[in-house]
Amino acid sequence: MFSLLVILIIFGLTLGVTLFVGGLFVQGYIYTEPSPYLPWAAPVAGAVLFFFYAMWCLVVALGMTNPNETPYHVIWQFSPNVSRLRDPAKELTAVRKGGKTDQYVLKKSVYLSGMAKAAYRSKVTDLPWNDTGVEAVVVKLDDGEVRFDLVSEKRREQGANRTFVSSDGWVMEDFGDGPTGLPVKFRLFRLAFFFFLHALHFALWFACLWLLMRFQWSHALAGAFVIWIAFTLIALPMLGDYATDVARARRAPAAAAMTEFDRPLIVDSQPIHGGSYPPALKGLQRQMRQTPLQPPLTGPCLCTARMKYSLQLG
Repeated sequence: MFSLLVILIIFGLTLGVTLFVGGLFVQGYIYTEPSPYLPWAAPVAGAVLFFFYAMWCLVVALGMTNPNETPYHVIWQFSPNVSRLRDPAKELTAVRKGGKTDQYVLKKSVYLSGMAKAAYRSKVTDLPWNDTGVEAVVVKLDDGEVRFDLVSEKRREQGANRTFVSSDGWVMEDFGDGPTGLPVKFRLFRLAFFFFLHALHFALWFACLWLLMRFQWSHALAGAFVIWIAFTLIALPMLGDYATDVARARRAPAAAAMTEFDRPLIVDSQPIHGGSYPPALKGLQRQMRQTPLQPPLTGPCLCTARMKYSLQLG
C-alpha cells in the first residue's frame, strides 16, 4: 500500500507541473497571452485530478474481492459479468439422459511442449469431457449443490457455445472441451458504474481545462477528449495495475493464495507453464544437433592469438 501511495503522490506532482507548463505553452500559442490565473489554477486542477485517480486506485486496492473480475480501469478488458467462484470448480457431475451421472475432476494436462491447461476428466476412467447426452451439470458450492441445465439449441443463437444455466440465473459456458467451471452473471450496476466512472473522468478534465485553466469551452472540450483518450489507454491502466497488485497482495501471500490448479504442472522434474522447457537429458534436441566439422581446440591458436592480444592491449 505504501508503494502505491508514493506512486500516486509522484504522479500527482508530475500532473500539476505538466498542466502548468503545458498551459503556458498552449495558451501562449493559441491566445494573445496565457491566463493570469494559471499559476494557481494548474495546481488546483492537478490536485482535483490527483484525488480522483487516488480514490479510483484505493477503491480497486481495498474493494477488489475476486481476482477473476475484470477491473474498471482497463477499458478493453472490462466485462459486466461477475464470477461466483474465485477458481474453477474442482469437481462437477454430468447428468445425462436417463438420469445417468458421471463424476469429473479438474486436472492439468500438457497439450503442447512446455504448455499445459486445466480440463475436466472422468474421475473413474480419466477420459476427457464427453458431452454426449449431457442434460445438466451439477457443481458443489459453499451453499450446497447447484444444478445448471443445458440451454436447448432452439434457445441458443446460431453458432453460440453450449451454455448451462442455473435456476437463479448463473451461467456456465462450454467452449467445446468441457464447462469452464466458473458460473458468471450479468450485473447491470457494474456496467452503469463503469460508464459513470469514465464519464466522470472526462467531465473532470473538461471542467479543469475550461473553468480553472480558462481555456475556451471549445478548446477545453477538444483538449479534454484527447487527454481523456490518452489517460484511459495509457496512464489509467498503469495506475490500476499497481492498485490491483496491492489488492491481491492484501488477500494472502502469493504462495498461500495459490491453489493446486494455479501451481505449474511438474513433469519429469520440469515445471510446465508458459515458456520453453525442453527435456533435460534425453530430449529430441540432442538427436537433431549437427556433427561438428572439427573438434574444438585445446588451446589458443598461436597464429592469430598474438595479433589479437596486441590489438587488445594497444
